[in-house]
Amino acid sequence: MAYSVARRTNETGLRMALGDQTADVAWLVLRETMLLAGLGLAIGLPVSISVARLISSRLFGLPAADPVTMAVAGAAVVAVALLV
Repeated sequence: MAYSVARRTNETGLRMALGDQTADVAWLVLRETMLLAGLGLAIGLPVSISVARLISSRLFGLPAADPVTMAVAGAAVVAVALLV
């Protein structure tokens, strides 16, 4: 994500010079970040559920597709995307 923002530095400067507010530019970056995080979750969650059967013998004390664990992992992904 940092690379994507760094590539668009000139665009950001031009937008600000033409009168875009700081909040609008921040929203542009945040929207792209959340789109990538959402896409990653949309792809990763079904894959992790399907692969859970393969690794269920190695999980001790957890069911293969524990919804709480999946929700916490998804929330962690979103939190990291917001903080970065």
